[in-house]
Amino acid sequence: MGNGCFGWRQFYRKIHVAVDIKTKQAVSLEVSNDKTHDGEKLVLLIEKARRKVKVKRVLGDGGYDNHDNFKFLAACGIEAADPGRRGFQSQLWWGQRGGSASLP
Repeated sequence: MGNGCFGWRQFYRKIHVAVDIKTKQAVSLEVSNDKTHDGEKLVLLIEKARRKVKVKRVLGDGGYDNHDNFKFLAACGIEAADPGRRGFQSQLWWGQRGGSASLP
């Protein structure tokens, strides 16, 4: 926590975890500060996880939703899914259709 002339500023840490859904074991972990966008950690999480398990599919929230992450997953042959967003599945397959994506 910092003390500025206008009061206290609280700093947060975020923990990004890749979990094997079959074994329920954490296979990769990244820690970031509150200024780091979640999407910046996906590649590191996946690369670390791939050293331990075969990654076939990635489930994530909207914080990991960006064009570079979809390109990375497609290049690795990994299916991306975001079960929390309606209509996401149709946007997800841009790489297989050969077109480009317009991600919200």
